[in-house]
Amino acid sequence: MNTLSNISELRIGLSGLIRASAIIVLSGLLVSCAFGDEDAVQSLFGDSEEPLFVAVGTMSGNYALYGSPVGSVWSGNLLPGAGGGTLYSAVYGKDMLIAVGTSPDYFFSLDGLLWIRASTGPAVTIYSAVAGMGRFVAVGDESGTAVIYSSEDGFIWARNLLAAYSESLRGVAYGNDLFAAVGTGSLIVASRDGAIWSLNVGTPVGAGVNLNDVAYGNGMFVAVGDNGSATVSRDGIVWSRAFFIGMAGGNLSGIVYGSGKFVAVGTGGTGAAIYISRDGLAWSANVYRGSAAGFQDVTFSHGAFVAVGNGGQVVYSLDGLQWQTNSLPGSPDLYGITCRP
Repeated sequence: MNTLSNISELRIGLSGLIRASAIIVLSGLLVSCAFGDEDAVQSLFGDSEEPLFVAVGTMSGNYALYGSPVGSVWSGNLLPGAGGGTLYSAVYGKDMLIAVGTSPDYFFSLDGLLWIRASTGPAVTIYSAVAGMGRFVAVGDESGTAVIYSSEDGFIWARNLLAAYSESLRGVAYGNDLFAAVGTGSLIVASRDGAIWSLNVGTPVGAGVNLNDVAYGNGMFVAVGDNGSATVSRDGIVWSRAFFIGMAGGNLSGIVYGSGKFVAVGTGGTGAAIYISRDGLAWSANVYRGSAAGFQDVTFSHGAFVAVGNGGQVVYSLDGLQWQTNSLPGSPDLYGITCRP
């Protein structure tokens, strides 16, 4: 069991833990904090009871965290990482936000404004995390071997029982009382309790194909990956292949379910791509018409889809078809996004 060993660096703005902070913003990028007026923080990020989209990634070798109450206007900050740091995923659960990535650091926040650096200890890279069944589950790899950690409070983490697979787990989802995780080499594992995991038999997308993310919705798990690969399952155990229309090359990096549809994002051979499906089996052609190079992740909350990618690209949509574009200052590479309800 790995116990939280280090907490430091209180960062963005205001929460119930610290009263009265002011934010200094340079070219839209939050760079420092000082004592001052609480209203300055609230006017920038909104009330802590309001929805807040949180995007994570890296910029200039630093951990990057950004917040937006509406998915269109963003502010954030950089947190130095030892030897360079990248955050790959953010998750909301148990009334807190957690951001994970390259070890040994991860960050947690009660409101999305004030972030606290913590340490897991082991040299692992976490690519995805999810909340379900009263716990957090995080997946990734350690020196080329797939790993899964879980925590009931977000502070004390235990390494879960998993056979030694020489792969990397890249995505995890929860639904229908089941966790499902996917990764490189067509790896798919599942768990009923988030602690003991079993390998799913078969490779519906073909041997050696990398699966990058998985989502649950409409009674179905849907996983997407490289070369337009996709696979679906109603029970998380038996998987079938799905297909994308007219996709020539490109990789799918993120998927989410919302407003009665799945939305998958990535690249489509000539640039960024966004695909839509009602059932996870039959997918539309690329609906994205912008100039972004590619997207890494997508989320849905409060009636809006928001996708993020390299170069500070952020797009948002109310229907999954028409997308509005916003670019973050400094062009950070963004790999994960979630929302505090």
